Formats: sequence, C-alpha cells, structure tokens
Amino acid sequence: MLATSALHWLQLRPRSKVALVALCAAVLVACDDPPAQAGLHVKDAAPVSAEYARYCALCHGERGEGGGADNAPAIANGAYLRLASDDFLLQSIRRGHPGTPMSAFSRAAGGPLSDEQIHAIIAFLRAYQVGAPDDVGVPADNVPVDPQRVERARPTFHARCASCHGEQGEGRTAPTLNNRVFHELATDAFLRRTISEGRPGTEMAAFAEVMPAEQVEDLVHFVRSLGAPNTAAVTAHAGEDEQWAEREGDALVLNPEGRAPRFAPANAYVHAEQVKQALDQGRRMILFDARAVSDWRAGHLPGALPAPFYADDEALRRVPNDGTQIVVYCGCPHVAADRLAGRLRAAGYSRVAVIDEGFYHWRDQGYPLVNEPGTPAEE
Repeated sequence: MLATSALHWLQLRPRSKVALVALCAAVLVACDDPPAQAGLHVKDAAPVSAEYARYCALCHGERGEGGGADNAPAIANGAYLRLASDDFLLQSIRRGHPGTPMSAFSRAAGGPLSDEQIHAIIAFLRAYQVGAPDDVGVPADNVPVDPQRVERARPTFHARCASCHGEQGEGRTAPTLNNRVFHELATDAFLRRTISEGRPGTEMAAFAEVMPAEQVEDLVHFVRSLGAPNTAAVTAHAGEDEQWAEREGDALVLNPEGRAPRFAPANAYVHAEQVKQALDQGRRMILFDARAVSDWRAGHLPGALPAPFYADDEALRRVPNDGTQIVVYCGCPHVAADRLAGRLRAAGYSRVAVIDEGFYHWRDQGYPLVNEPGTPAEE
C-alpha cells in the first residue's frame, strides 16, 4: 500500500486483520457461534495462513472460531466445511455479500486478493474439515420456490429463526439470509442439511430433531424466497492510480477552514446523527472508512477516504497530528474502526471518534453516500 496508487493500499503487510466476512456467506444459515465451540478442531501446532491472519482473523477469530466481530460466524466449523465446496468459498470471498459487512475481496472488485491468495485461505480452513465432503449438488439443481410452501413456513421461521436471523433474513445476532450472492451459491441440499443437522458446537440447532422432513423442506423454500437483489461489487478502476492515494497532511482534511465539530467527548464513540450534522455544518475533520476498499468504492460517506483494516499503516503515516478531529467508521458496526482508532490514539492523536452505529445504519437513515464512478452504488 504505497502512497502512489490505490492498489498499493491493498498490498500485503503483516497484520492480523480482516473482515473477510465473505466466508460469512458460508455459514449464513448458522447462528452466531460462541468463541469456543465443540465443532472446531483447533490445530494449535499448525501455522496460521498469513492471508487468513491478515484478512479474516479480525472478524472470524484467529483460527476461524468466530466471534471477533458482530455476527461473524465460525468458518472453521467441521460440519459447515463438509457442505461448502471450494467454489462456494472462492466465490463468497471474491464477491462478498453486497449490503452486508462481508466485503468483496477480489482484485476485480478493487479488493486486495488474487485467486491464489484466496485458495491459500481455503486450504487453511480445510484443515478443520471433519470427514469427507458431502455431496450437496450444484445451484442448477435448485427447484423453483413454491409460494405455498413459503407461506406455510412463515410461522415456523418467525417462531424458530427470526430472533437470530431477522424477520426478513436481514440478520440480528446471526448472519444474514437474504443476500443474493449467497443464494446464487448455496444449493437446496446445503440449506436442507444445515437446517436439519445444525452446526454442532454453535447455537444453530439441529431442527430435524423437532420437526418433520416436510417442515424442513418448507423452511428451505422460505429461506430461498428471502434472496434480495444485490449488485456484486466490480470496479472499472481496479489497480489504477487514484488522486486520494497521494493525499497527506492538509489534503486529507475536510472543510479545512471550518470549525471543529462539537463531539463530547472527542475521543470515543459518536452517533451517526452527530457526524451528519457536522458534515452539514462544514466542520473541519478527517473522515476514514476502515472497510475493504471494494466497500468504499461502492458507497462511502461524503469526503471519506479509505483506510482498510488490513492495510491502515498508510493512514497512520499521513494523518497530521495537529488536533484535527478524526472520525473513523466501518460496517460491523465498529470492530475494524476500533482497530484504526486505537492505533491512532496509541500514536498520540487526541481527537479520534468512531461512529458507533456503523456504515449500514448511516445508509439505512438515508444519509448521503458517494460511490466511485464506474462502480455500482451501494444498494
């Protein structure tokens, strides 16, 4: 991540980061996993993949045990890995889950990873697989959603699933179930097996023990009906030089002639509404987006510059330490932002605030967003 190009902001640097929430897709049907789970066979003697440590561990835990960030599931769960094919994992990491904290990490999306690096992450996870892979077919085998079965399953989903996954599959304490990328990759058999057998060692129960096969099948149709249209992040500018990549000092500052925001305190969490008001008032500040650059390209707060959690050293080097208010945000809602804010505070910066509710709250409030020209806008 050299200052001369946007792609360099994505260059590898040793650090334990990651919103590789792409694998989040993998366990979309699993509830939020506790940090220590029986289904995870931790190989303490095995070295951790450098790619995994940098891009995934921040959210998914040092060895895929989950719980590093809000709703980030355990992706080294043996039962899950038997169901998830290499292509399922590859495409999930490449494309992410637009509209969720799971970023697109492929270079085509403006992310940092080559397919070779993604395969290295998959190989690391495979060490935790228990047993031979299960045959769950291919997405082309999926049957059309039956509206009658969807309605029949609605009360069951409301009673047994919505408290974790949300009424519309939007995710609460568990991953989202309504992302189109996930639905393009997951097969009916993947969903059926997950609902029936659960995820041993996690809060995702085995529902075959409490409901007949027909009811499980109804739930498959219901979950399938939740797939919301999303545009996978792809940018026309991947790897090109960007003007923002060369900014430093005063060039990073929004409204350089404005007054400082009135955040109290100035060095803690701040509400999105307060930041919106400060922008409207033309207050002087520096605004950083700690998500993957592919997310920044698809939609960011006006004037925000990328400082991705996996390569934020550049932000630390270039920020003037002159008392200017710094505001950092991410999407989960603030694990990655907390990391950058903590590093800035440790380096002596005295006014570093983190947007408490995160990016998606900002979006859902209808506050203004900007996307990079040539990149599909955040939906």
